[in-house]
Amino acid sequence: MADQAVVRSETTAEALFSPASALFSAFLGTGSDDPAGYGAAFGQLLVPGIIAVLLAARARSA
Repeated sequence: MADQAVVRSETTAEALFSPASALFSAFLGTGSDDPAGYGAAFGQLLVPGIIAVLLAARARSA
């Protein structure tokens, strides 16, 4: 049972961090400076949390 939880958390982490890492690499590949790449990747990591907060607020009001 614990092994399944570890695999699930690793899969979730990969799903979140892989696109952010690719976005960061794409910004660096285009010659952008580091802050732009970091900002874009960090912004992408915030999206799931923001969606969760919005859905939770919507569920409370319903």
